[in-house]
Amino acid sequence: MNKNNIKPSFIISALLTLLISPVLSAQALLVSPVSYWVSALNTNMKSFVYELEKSSQLHLKIPEGTVESETVNLTSRFRLNNVSPDFSTNQFNLEFNIENAEVLAKNVKIQIVSNQDLGFGSATVHLNVQCSAISIQALNSESLFAKLDKHLQVTSLSIKIPKESVKTNLTGCTEINGLGEVIQEKVLNYVQLQIVNQQLYQFISDEISLQLTKKLNDVAKSFLGADEKSDSIKLNIDEKLRLWVSTAGLDYSKFTADELSALADVKVTSILFKKTYLENLVRDQMNLEISKKPLYSKLNAGLQKLTCSRWAQFFTWPALMALPKCFNMQIVSKLEKVDLIDPAKLDFNFTLKSWVSAADQKKDIAYFSTTSRVNFSSLQSELTFLKARNLPEFLSWSGRSSRISSGIIGSALQSYLSQEIKNLKSNDTKLKLFSFFDTQKSKFVGADSVLIQLRDN
Repeated sequence: MNKNNIKPSFIISALLTLLISPVLSAQALLVSPVSYWVSALNTNMKSFVYELEKSSQLHLKIPEGTVESETVNLTSRFRLNNVSPDFSTNQFNLEFNIENAEVLAKNVKIQIVSNQDLGFGSATVHLNVQCSAISIQALNSESLFAKLDKHLQVTSLSIKIPKESVKTNLTGCTEINGLGEVIQEKVLNYVQLQIVNQQLYQFISDEISLQLTKKLNDVAKSFLGADEKSDSIKLNIDEKLRLWVSTAGLDYSKFTADELSALADVKVTSILFKKTYLENLVRDQMNLEISKKPLYSKLNAGLQKLTCSRWAQFFTWPALMALPKCFNMQIVSKLEKVDLIDPAKLDFNFTLKSWVSAADQKKDIAYFSTTSRVNFSSLQSELTFLKARNLPEFLSWSGRSSRISSGIIGSALQSYLSQEIKNLKSNDTKLKLFSFFDTQKSKFVGADSVLIQLRDN
């Protein structure tokens, strides 16, 4: 069978989705330059509005005293607008919006030591105030900024909400006779300054880091073609702000220094993995498919002609004349070896072993050894070698010649193999083998590794 010509400008690769397989997952490594993964992250996160609900206790120590609360609840919505690298500090800048923010503190205890002018002299006044609740609301949507380190943890956060944009309500507060207005003013100042700038800071910082990490995980999984529910990847941002994504259990010693260097030097998002693991995975997935589907002569026109025609048997396989006419030949195959020849064109060599029997007579007949050139882009195969041998027990029983002509057998096996490769594509949701990705370049790196550059960068 002739192989299909592959257009260099449009190479379809099935390799990427193999990286989430349990077999290959221990050997995949991806690197994405900062301009690519940050762009993908910004695209991914901008479509989401985050609902933030947090609860904690409050214990603030301030120079004039303490502010304590049994329960502090924060509700808000926020959007992550843009992440940009800051190469001068090897950190990131984040722009985000917060809206409908409200902090509600319950059972608040405020102790403040204040110097007050009483008209006839000054005095130190100890203010002990208890409030059943303090509510702080941001009346407008606010644009805020944060600095992030290489772990996407917030290192600084700008929460400069104008005083006129904040509404503070106190309910159920105790009073000290003659000092109600002083207490009210002190409480408002400290609550807005301390709770907003400290408690709100911590709530938002934690949530930003959490959501950015989740979104970056989603981006990394999309690069690998992995399921969103998969948790088998690790992320690392290096000193050049490149994103390194490794599948769980990766053994870096499997790659040479030259192979890792080739990956680190890429200009677009790229994946490095061992070709032997890809070969083993293709072998195992193919065997999973063909083990369930023996080839029967009653379902194959060429083999049916061979089993039903004494004339065809005489010239092709004389020993079959000892079996009943139109017996049902069964061929069970197993892929023994897969060799990746060309990762750019997805060319493989398959070594297939097949065992032949007369199913109804329960007689083992022969075995075949074949090699084929398989192209996963065109889903075609070409039989390149066939060795057919009668089993000695069958020859002894049949008393016939050992001669086997390979023409009909080879045609049947090639057709069978081509069909099973196509079946894999139709079953891609189950086997996760043929979800196709467009790649820019695929090549061997070193003796036993493959480097794939993603096109959509």
